[in-house]
Amino acid sequence: MTQHTKEKQNRVQELYRKKKSEGPSNNSWTLILILCVIPVLILLVTSALFDLGVPLPDFFGR
Repeated sequence: MTQHTKEKQNRVQELYRKKKSEGPSNNSWTLILILCVIPVLILLVTSALFDLGVPLPDFFGR
């Protein structure tokens, strides 16, 4: 290999290592998880309160 090719390869490896050390971008998965978990938690809390005899809010249609 020529010196130029080795330098290029070292640069590419350095960029790869830098990107790899930052880790994958999980922003979209975090957003999806939040949008799914929050409604489920609200429903679980509402259901637990209903089982304890707390009246449901009017927007549930009762």
